[in-house]
Amino acid sequence: MFLPNDIIENITQSAYWADRMIRSELSQGLIASENDYTSNLTSTFRRQINARAAPGLKATSYVLKPGVERSTGTDACIILSNTKEFKVCIFESKWPRLTTHRNYWDSLQNSGFSHFDEQLKKQASFSKYFAIWIMFYSEAEFGKQPTFMPKDVSSCVWHENALQASLARISNTTPWTDDELTKLISAHGTRIDYLLQEVCECKKGKLFSGQNYLSAFDNFNIPKEVLVIEFTNREERGNPTKRAWTGGIRRHVSCQAFFWLRVFPAPKQYSVLTESPSPRERTVNAKRWVQSAQAVSRFGGESKSLRADGQYNC
Repeated sequence: MFLPNDIIENITQSAYWADRMIRSELSQGLIASENDYTSNLTSTFRRQINARAAPGLKATSYVLKPGVERSTGTDACIILSNTKEFKVCIFESKWPRLTTHRNYWDSLQNSGFSHFDEQLKKQASFSKYFAIWIMFYSEAEFGKQPTFMPKDVSSCVWHENALQASLARISNTTPWTDDELTKLISAHGTRIDYLLQEVCECKKGKLFSGQNYLSAFDNFNIPKEVLVIEFTNREERGNPTKRAWTGGIRRHVSCQAFFWLRVFPAPKQYSVLTESPSPRERTVNAKRWVQSAQAVSRFGGESKSLRADGQYNC
């Protein structure tokens, strides 16, 4: 394990309650779409972790403008870090609407193949690096969900199990049916907290060195929803030199926010935002911090320009 047991417990419990809370809102008709659920899930997960006030543990979430997810076949990314090593989790979300629709959730692409099958094949190219799963959301009230789904949270399936089921299909020129989904979840369904437990116990996902989270995506595009969960041990928290690189901008943005704004070579169509800002949250134009950001040389000893045409909400 690359995280202490108590920190793993904080993370997994936060994931469970975040999913349960948004599942409740979905059942009340307060969630509009898969993307809306995913966005609320990652931001609620962040708030759950930070509200626990566990020493050294904090979470920050971001969203990129649309366009990135299509190239990876996934909706969101969770990065778990101990500041020396990190793991990357990515997941795809599906809302099959089993209580109101029949065989609704998959479709044929212009190529004539199942959209879900094609997504699974695309994800297979980086499955040896990242922990990948699919989340199936349910709008059913607690206790009224299909018997093969959890009572109060979403159903999750590891990518490898979904891919095996995909490859075993008679034909991938037809969309997945609800019956196929029932068999998949019945055989391999689990919960997000159980998945994250496996990741933290080093049973899933590759362990990357350092804090350069973007290095894990050198050959892939990063998903549009990003949640960074970092744990800093007591020794590092007590060593001010380990935090000195943030300098004067610490009062403006978090370390992670600066990291992503600073390193991600964001073209004009991208913007980096905090998740789900409330009306009371203060919006800061990232251009105002260009000079501060350029003044700090953190990665590779070179000063990189901040191409931030969007905003950062803090």
